[in-house]
Amino acid sequence: LMRVATMIRRLEQAGATVSVVVTVTVILFVTANLLVQAAYEAAIRTDLIETNPFLRKYGDAVQKAHPDMDRAALNALLRETWGHPAVYDPVVQFKEPAREGAYVNVDVAGFRRGLRQAAWPPQDDRPSVFIFGGSTTFGYNVRDEETLASHFQDLSEAAFGREVQVYNFGRGNYASSAEMLLFLRLLFEGHRPEVAVFVDGLNEFQHGGSRDLLQSNDLRRLYDNYYSNDLADQLPRIVAALPIMKAINWLMTTLGLHHPDTGVPAPASDSRPAESEAGRSSADVTLELYGQNRRIVQALSGEFGVKTAFVWQPIPFYRYDLTYHPFRDTVPIWRSPGHVPGYRKVEALHEAQGMGADFVWCAGMQDGVKEQLYTDSVHYTNLMNRRVAQCILDGLPDGIKHTLRAQVPTG
Repeated sequence: LMRVATMIRRLEQAGATVSVVVTVTVILFVTANLLVQAAYEAAIRTDLIETNPFLRKYGDAVQKAHPDMDRAALNALLRETWGHPAVYDPVVQFKEPAREGAYVNVDVAGFRRGLRQAAWPPQDDRPSVFIFGGSTTFGYNVRDEETLASHFQDLSEAAFGREVQVYNFGRGNYASSAEMLLFLRLLFEGHRPEVAVFVDGLNEFQHGGSRDLLQSNDLRRLYDNYYSNDLADQLPRIVAALPIMKAINWLMTTLGLHHPDTGVPAPASDSRPAESEAGRSSADVTLELYGQNRRIVQALSGEFGVKTAFVWQPIPFYRYDLTYHPFRDTVPIWRSPGHVPGYRKVEALHEAQGMGADFVWCAGMQDGVKEQLYTDSVHYTNLMNRRVAQCILDGLPDGIKHTLRAQVPTG
């Protein structure tokens, strides 16, 4: 009995010790997270430290892309650009969230507001233009009035002598599949523009010709695990949301172990060949999907009386002197094996008039240009957006120009 009593006392003491250790650990863990969260919020409010990874690493180059903005304004612009995660869309899976800011404003109807923004829905008294694309079209890192769509608004009005209703439906991570579905949804909802412009190239190869939309796996897991009581299904999201994990990711980015733009582990070098059998195969698969999406859009446009233009956009690793690209070390993150051979194939088809009359080639416009054209790895400066808008305007089919041009009364 004495031995049993002794064992019980020892177990009680061990249990008490474990209880104390667990309690102290939990208290320390919670306290650490609260302190990290408070420190991060204080850093943002006071600019005590540079919280934006791109400004930390490429401050001078980012400043050069925005010569009329001081560091505080730049921080605000970048926070308004990157600080709003995508939200759910019932057709296209995800979209830019509606928001209001000093520099970035997204309407609840799904478009980014721009220069002399027309009301929604479009009015019948003047032509409307819907512009679709990815984050370069949305205008990451530039103000509302500096986006491609805003410059298109300004240039088209000057060229055609009338006010045009331009709506910027560019969205981060969108490629031709998502753009086609968004166009379909807008038509389904009764919004029919006179002109639809699709700006593609970069994200086509980033997605590698996949016929699964970008968030399919994530949404499938969320739906399949919606009623799950398994901690393993919920724990990763909980851990990722902890302030201390965000601090670790910040530290990894600061040390150069994570890419400052994408947040993923940064490779030591670009080990992928620009041209290979795998690269050419990837390009062919991607361009086949792009062609199918384009034909669907053309069929919808024909049915609903919408004139279309398909633009092939500039990218930093095709016909651009990377000597003038201060973010050139980020190229390995963005350039897929299909980019360069795919762009070469599209250029050859265009020169042979194999891309169609509604195709606008803008990917060669930076050839021989010896200046900084990007605000980060792939997103355009204000001046570059204006040049791309001018290229689109110059290359529009005659039918679209006729639609946008002011009609001079006769008699």
